[in-house]
Amino acid sequence: MKDEGGRMKLEGGDSSLIPHPSSLVIGVIPARYASTRFPGKLLADLRGKPVLQWTWESAKRAKNLDRLVIAAADERIAEAARKFTCGERRATNDDGERRATNDDGERRATNDDGERRLQSAISSDAHSPVHPEVIEVFDDCPSGSDRVWRAYEKLWNVECGMQNGKQSAIRNPQSEIIVNIQGDEPLLEPGTIDKVVERLLSDPEAGVATPVTPIRTEEEFNEPSVVKVVLDKTGRALYFSRVPIPHGWAQNSAIRNPQSAIAYRHIGLYAYRREVLKDFNGWPQCQLERVERLEQLRLLNNGVRVVTVVVESAGGGVDRKGDLEKMRGMSD
Repeated sequence: MKDEGGRMKLEGGDSSLIPHPSSLVIGVIPARYASTRFPGKLLADLRGKPVLQWTWESAKRAKNLDRLVIAAADERIAEAARKFTCGERRATNDDGERRATNDDGERRATNDDGERRLQSAISSDAHSPVHPEVIEVFDDCPSGSDRVWRAYEKLWNVECGMQNGKQSAIRNPQSEIIVNIQGDEPLLEPGTIDKVVERLLSDPEAGVATPVTPIRTEEEFNEPSVVKVVLDKTGRALYFSRVPIPHGWAQNSAIRNPQSAIAYRHIGLYAYRREVLKDFNGWPQCQLERVERLEQLRLLNNGVRVVTVVVESAGGGVDRKGDLEKMRGMSD
């Protein structure tokens, strides 16, 4: 959340503000057609819209995203995404948007001026390899975060080409934050994105921030598709796994008390500092990542500080056809 001066503000009754003078926050939704349990799920119909469109529209309501794009891994995904993003582009050219008045009453413009120029450059170039909101990343990627980085690189390369290499006058890439938003989360709360960005900005030592929510049932605890995470006392992630951790949680009613939650469900959304995501893309997959099939273990294996923010709801992801049927039966 931003205050009237355009600065990040932490929730919870605290008046502290997180300086956000130059960080551009870019949301990227990596979107594949392939899926082991439900191929084509992102294009499956949910109340008249593809699942991916619901995720896109929810993410667009996040207040802390300056830009949102889709990293399409397949032409079918790209074609569908172009249709529903066309005409919904954010009105970044409005003179008054994302401008703030400082304490002296003077007008100051944020780095969105540069982002508007980038948007214009991409949109006006007939030979540009990207659609303003849809970026084609058809090459094989070991994880969603790898695809997010390659989509970001395409944006950066277009900017350099359009501005004759004068990128430093437009953006300060070292301070940018890139948010990986899973495309199969149509019930994702926009506020969850905002809280994750705020969490990363509040901790200079953190390289990545991600949301978690307390596990409340044994069924959830034992389900392999529900990724479990254990935390230290500061909220730093110690380990992620598909197996039930910590051991003994389900057998101990005192431990299951919501007031002393120690078993958490991970929600697959990540806010990365740019340089961390760049390094992530360059690191080989580690053995733990391959065994668990969890990309975030590559971060822990390389010593990255991953911090978490606890949210009330996991939202709702589409992992199997049954998940989609449940959502179709939900009331508005």
